[in-house]
Amino acid sequence: MKITKRQLRRIIKEEKVKLVSEAAPRKTIEYQGEEWFQAFDELNEALVNLLANALDAGLLEDDLNDAWAATKTYVDEMMGGF
Repeated sequence: MKITKRQLRRIIKEEKVKLVSEAAPRKTIEYQGEEWFQAFDELNEALVNLLANALDAGLLEDDLNDAWAATKTYVDEMMGGF
């Protein structure tokens, strides 16, 4: 099953909200600095480009969900000390 770019953007926004809400209790971070916004925008753009390339290469929604789950596990492990 393929997903549209609009659906992909919605999924990314939803996951971003989940990640920010999950990360907030672990560590207080100053979100208002220009450096933070720039880093966040660069990460978001890179993720959108990677997912668009994956879709163009023929990956399906299940493939993306599997990759996303593996990535979340990795991030959780890396953030374990925070």
